[in-house]
Order: sequence, then structure tokens, then C-alpha cells
Amino acid sequence: MKTHFIIMLFILIIICTLSILYLNLVQKEKVIDEAINKEKLLNQNLKVLLESKLSPLNISKLFKQDEYSKLENDDIIKIEESGSTNKE
Repeated sequence: MKTHFIIMLFILIIICTLSILYLNLVQKEKVIDEAINKEKLLNQNLKVLLESKLSPLNISKLFKQDEYSKLENDDIIKIEESGSTNKE
């Protein structure tokens, strides 16, 4: 009878130890998943910020090229004349 009690106690200790190890493993996995999700969110926010900062530099996306006509010779002369008056 005493040996049965010791065996049962030993099995109970093993089960408790395994459950504690499992809970610690699950907790560490949860912390790692939270860190990964934070990094993903941070990367997404940085990407949005970078796109918003670079969008004014990328004029081809902001304006359609069809709206602008080519400069004619008269326009070039007007630009040169207005530039010379500003220098004086």
C-alpha cells in the first residue's frame, strides 16, 4: 500500500512539473508573438510614414503629364526676359 502511494505521488509530481513547464513555454511563446506583432505594426507605420514623406518628391504620381504642354520658343523668350528683369 505504501509503494502505491509513493508511485501515485511520484506520478502526480511528474504531471505537475510537466504542466508548469508547458505553461512557461506557452507564456514565452505568447510574449514572442506579441513582440512580432508589435514589430509588424511598427514596420507598417514606418512604411506609411515613409510613403507620406516621399510622396511630394514623386511628382509623376501627383500630377498627370497630359495636363502640361511643351514650351514653345515664345515661352522661352518670356522666361529669359523675366529672368533678366529680376537680376537688375
